[in-house]
Amino acid sequence: MLLDSEFPPDIRVENEAVSLIEAGFEVHILCLSHSGGLYYEEYKSIFIHRFNINRKLKNKLFGLYLVLPIYHNIWLKQVEKVLSDDFDFLHIHDLPFSDIGLKMKKKFGLKLVFDQHEYYSDWINKNKFMNTFSGKIVRRLSNWEKFEREVLPNGDLILTVAEPLKKAYLKKLSLIETDIICVPNTPDANTFNTETSNPDITERYKDDFVIFYAGGLDSLRGINVIIDSLKKLKAQIPNVKFVFAGNIGKSYNPVKHAEKAGVKECIEYLEYVDYNLLPSYYDASDVCIFIPMSNREEINKTIATKIYQFVQMEKPCIVGRAKLMKEFVMSYNIGLSIDEREPNELIEAIVKINKHPEISERIASNCKKIKADFVWEKTVIPMINKYKEL
Repeated sequence: MLLDSEFPPDIRVENEAVSLIEAGFEVHILCLSHSGGLYYEEYKSIFIHRFNINRKLKNKLFGLYLVLPIYHNIWLKQVEKVLSDDFDFLHIHDLPFSDIGLKMKKKFGLKLVFDQHEYYSDWINKNKFMNTFSGKIVRRLSNWEKFEREVLPNGDLILTVAEPLKKAYLKKLSLIETDIICVPNTPDANTFNTETSNPDITERYKDDFVIFYAGGLDSLRGINVIIDSLKKLKAQIPNVKFVFAGNIGKSYNPVKHAEKAGVKECIEYLEYVDYNLLPSYYDASDVCIFIPMSNREEINKTIATKIYQFVQMEKPCIVGRAKLMKEFVMSYNIGLSIDEREPNELIEAIVKINKHPEISERIASNCKKIKADFVWEKTVIPMINKYKEL
């Protein structure tokens, strides 16, 4: 596997690797190190190979991937160090390095797997960097859609995270339907269940009405809308608390936003939360939330892994207008949908859940009915079967 980030953590990559190992495969991951850590390590029976690169330099070189071949050549050199005739598959996470994969397929006769974590050509063009002054210049010189059309049809297997993305790729790239499958980012049942909560965490919030979010912390995820709602929410729910976890970037700081809005006492920022502790925070929550801006094709054609996590933990959720997530939540009656641009709609939904506990009880019951269908152990089976078939 090739992964353009540090590992661990990356739960999709880890789940896939562990599932392949359990099916009898040997799995190696070539990834980055930004801190000069271990260059070789065995982790959960995964063989990890790392090479060091400065984070800021990496980000600059990555942005220029289709303009200057510097980052491509760095990775090509590292891949050639690790690969040999002993390998049967090369599994590439996300779209970049797919061209390296084609070279390695020709050189070593490998089966090539392209794992599309998102609708990459759409996502990268909406990325904040690509919409700065310099980024717009780079974007004009970087035709990711053309790159996608040229490389993906050469894969022996393409993985997507949602059926609408699979359909979009089939239409856009004229693929053979049997060469592309959907492997959604569902949680593993051993970690995400209602029996393994840490009592210290649930006890900590027993007197609060907790709104919980974990993930990217920027305005594209609707975090600003939640914070803008807190003052009015507190007037109706005095013990309301917005608990959130994730990395704060340069473009938006929710803690500073809360201070400026005069609601700092209503928030708790957890920074990084270990994946194994996430279920405990869900268990301590009264409502979970994910309301990203729905102006991207990619966000409308995927279901975020956190939605499946809400189901496993039997928690009511609030989502925005993003098409597939809204349809999923509303069709199974496991939460509420709002216009993510409107703080008043969010306030109304949260107050409704707070004032009517029977809503949460009904949602928990509905989650129980469907949760067995949306766990990793079940949804990864098509991938394992395709690997064995290849």
